[in-house]
Amino acid sequence: MIRSRLFRRTLLGMLVLFGFYALAVSAGSDIFTRRQLMRESEATARAVAQSIAGSSMDSLYGLDPITIQSRIDQYLSVPGVRYALVTASSGDIVAHTFAPVVPEDVRALARSLSDARKADSTFQQYDVDLPDGSAALHCVMPVYEGLGGYVHIGMDRSSLDSHVGHVVRSQQILALVFFCVAAFASWFFLQSISRPLAALTDYARKVAAHEFPAPVEVKSRDEIGTLARVMGFMAADLARFVGGLEAEVKRSTGELRTALGELSAIVGGMGEGLLVVSAEGLVLRSNEAFASLFCLEPFGCPVALDALLPLSGQDDSGLRGVLEDALQSMARGEAARHSGEYPFICGDGVRRWVGCTIEPVTIGGKPCIVCLVQDVTARNEAQQALRDAYDKLEAEVASRTRDLRRANAQLLLENAERRSVEQALRRAEQRYRGIFENAVEGIFQIAPDGMLLRGNPAMAEMFGYSDIESLREVGSMAEAMFAEATSSDVFFHQLEMTGNVSGFEFRARHREDRELWLRVNARRVADAHDATLFYEGFLTDITISHRSRQQLAHQAYHDPLTGLPNRLLFLDHLQLAMQRAARRTDAMFTVLYLDLDRFKIINDSLGHGIGDALLREVACTLRRCVRDVDTVARFGGDEFAILLEDTGNCAGAVRIARRIRESLAQPVNIAGHEVFTTASIGIVLQTRDYLTPEDILRDADTAMYRAKEMGKSRFKVFNARMREDTLRLMALETDLRFAVERGELSLRYHPIVDLEDGSLHGFESLLRWRRGNEDVSPAEFIPVAEDAGLIADIGAFVIEDVCRQVAAWQDTACDCGIVHVNISGRQLMRPGFAQMVDEILRRHGIAGSCLRFEVTESVLVRHGTLAVSVMHQLRELGIRLCLDDFGTGYSSLGYLRRLPVESLKIDRSFVWGMEKDEAGRALVRGILTLGLHLGLEVVAEGVETEEQAVLLRDMGCRYGQGFLYAKPLLSERVPPFVCLREAAVAGYGVSVSTGVA
Repeated sequence: MIRSRLFRRTLLGMLVLFGFYALAVSAGSDIFTRRQLMRESEATARAVAQSIAGSSMDSLYGLDPITIQSRIDQYLSVPGVRYALVTASSGDIVAHTFAPVVPEDVRALARSLSDARKADSTFQQYDVDLPDGSAALHCVMPVYEGLGGYVHIGMDRSSLDSHVGHVVRSQQILALVFFCVAAFASWFFLQSISRPLAALTDYARKVAAHEFPAPVEVKSRDEIGTLARVMGFMAADLARFVGGLEAEVKRSTGELRTALGELSAIVGGMGEGLLVVSAEGLVLRSNEAFASLFCLEPFGCPVALDALLPLSGQDDSGLRGVLEDALQSMARGEAARHSGEYPFICGDGVRRWVGCTIEPVTIGGKPCIVCLVQDVTARNEAQQALRDAYDKLEAEVASRTRDLRRANAQLLLENAERRSVEQALRRAEQRYRGIFENAVEGIFQIAPDGMLLRGNPAMAEMFGYSDIESLREVGSMAEAMFAEATSSDVFFHQLEMTGNVSGFEFRARHREDRELWLRVNARRVADAHDATLFYEGFLTDITISHRSRQQLAHQAYHDPLTGLPNRLLFLDHLQLAMQRAARRTDAMFTVLYLDLDRFKIINDSLGHGIGDALLREVACTLRRCVRDVDTVARFGGDEFAILLEDTGNCAGAVRIARRIRESLAQPVNIAGHEVFTTASIGIVLQTRDYLTPEDILRDADTAMYRAKEMGKSRFKVFNARMREDTLRLMALETDLRFAVERGELSLRYHPIVDLEDGSLHGFESLLRWRRGNEDVSPAEFIPVAEDAGLIADIGAFVIEDVCRQVAAWQDTACDCGIVHVNISGRQLMRPGFAQMVDEILRRHGIAGSCLRFEVTESVLVRHGTLAVSVMHQLRELGIRLCLDDFGTGYSSLGYLRRLPVESLKIDRSFVWGMEKDEAGRALVRGILTLGLHLGLEVVAEGVETEEQAVLLRDMGCRYGQGFLYAKPLLSERVPPFVCLREAAVAGYGVSVSTGVA
């Protein structure tokens, strides 16, 4: 029996869907029934609880357990009620139906509900597991929101679960019965359809195998019966068609064998070579003509193309290459018909030419190429011989033709040459006349005696004449052209000597007596005996360019603002003066170098326009103060230089310097502003020993800066000592740049002592420089460091070394007190100074309170609020601040009141000699009074005698510093000094050494 897989899958799918449906219905019924029973149990519990609460209200308020117990016992007969329990508002159990005691879970639940009654005072339910293993639905009803107690009802969950299970099982049995009936009915129905379909399938399979059995008999009158009858008819028609087709195939096969035999005979007997090559490069077929053509031994097919036609050194672009290109094009899908002639080296070593036609074809469903070749060597040789003969004939004809044309052209050329010469002469004359008459440059011919022979209108116009005849009437051109006789003589002399002059420039004589500059290019025209016939040339007006050159030359050597000579021209004049002085013993000159004082303030406050006007006024003033033979120059900015020629003696130069200083001190009114200025002047008198002008200016500049250092508005005469000082400062600056790297800088620590009990208050760090074998004073190298911009690096080195030393002392438990560090104004104003100090403190692990930075009053005057801001930043780091050298600078009491300082130092100049100087004691007393009233510590510097210490202590000064207590100490001598000082203060009779560390 043939089973239908189609209807079997259908039946199986229906069974699976029905099974899922039955399970879903059972699950839904279970959930629905359980919810309904839970609602009924909840309603029963609510009703019982409300009944107990209503009937026992008075007993609950009176807490009558017997009454309450008797009333709750009667509710155990209600279906589903498992137990009842009544609790007071405090959670204590009043009555219950448990025997003998209430389970602990129920008791704990009742107690927890009593504790939470304020949070939730409505009807509640819970699931509770009883000690016997059964489950109960625990319902709670508060009485008067829990104030009168609680009624607890337990509903039996076991009966509920049993009832739900019974209902679900009943439904599942009914569903199973229905399922079985439906499955049997479906199976019977599908069998009635699947049997005839299986028979038809078997019949169709036999027909596909060319078996044509009797038709299938299906007696049904539905679509399946109709399908069976139609398949019978189709099978009969197909049987007749297959029979006819087989007969036709036999006939066609015979004809094909006959055609193939004829084709093989044709291919074998054809004179052209035949080659069939597959896409893989295999020769599938060839004929005897191909093997004979290429002198190949007989071979069998298939054979590789590489083996049949190997490449030779001269055949890489011949037949073999063409076949490979055709195969590659066919592999890319670009195959096309191709024909051509190619060389080939045959097996006998003879090079031949073959004509090749390549056609892409498909044989047996596979792409191939068919190649027909024939030997065209003899034909090509005949054609080449024919071409050679034709080329030779063409060359002979061309040669004869050229000879005839050349002879004819020669005759025509000679005839045309005569006419063209005549025309060229006429055109040249006309062109020359046009150029001559219309040229912008002046063109001339001058006789040896100077008379003008010919000239064009441009020349007449250059000299201010209307036409050339008017210019010719002037007479000799040597006088008419040249404004200076020397230029005329030089021009004509050079013409006679060299025969031509090129680019000669001269100042010409204009009819209206205005400036005229010309450039001339001319030549001398001589006869056969070298006698001068005339001079000819052309003139160009260069007046504008000459003026431009003069203006550029003036700008190159003069200051554009003041019109004075600049540095280049001044150096040139100074060089000439030095050369004159070298030739003449009585020649003496003096150089003055000026720099305006406070010019930057005027420029910044009133503007650059006022500044430029002031510079012009200063230039005029300097011109008025010197002679015409003297040179006044501006070097740029506010710097001027003066060269005094033939001064005679030093007194004359000094007199002129005083005149200049007094004249510049006069007020100048510029744009409504009364402007005052002064000048610092450097003078070089003895100028004979100098070799270059730059050396003189260098020393004059040195003298000028020395004048500025002495207070400005004065002059200073240079001497050899200044040069020595300058060289020494330069050497000092150079050595100072490497002093830190060489380890030449070191610190000394000068103690600060409490004047009352002699105890140690702290130290002041002092910088020392050991330069080779000599000690350089800080008063000498600190200003150099500030001017050279080295003070920031040196200051950072000092702070770093102090912090490192303080950390080392703290590690050895040495209490050195507060260490004072001197801070330069430029160092304090350097951006990021506070951050740099903070990093150093963090790196060495010390507190900022261990340090006290000393700054001078000049820092406040120069930098003002910006310095105060930086001091506040240092104060935030814990670093205390001290005002050093108080009273020696521009003291500002207003700043002192606002400054974040804790102490100030009285300069040693006030302390020195105060025991004998009443005025000095009054100044010290005033500073002490001011400091004490402002709450500041006051330290007196330079205490050298016991009498000074007593006077300071009596005046109220707390701390002192000086050689009386000790000289500056090396860092390793500080701990012993601290120990000795502590012993002396303690009264052990130890004397403290004051020697140098």
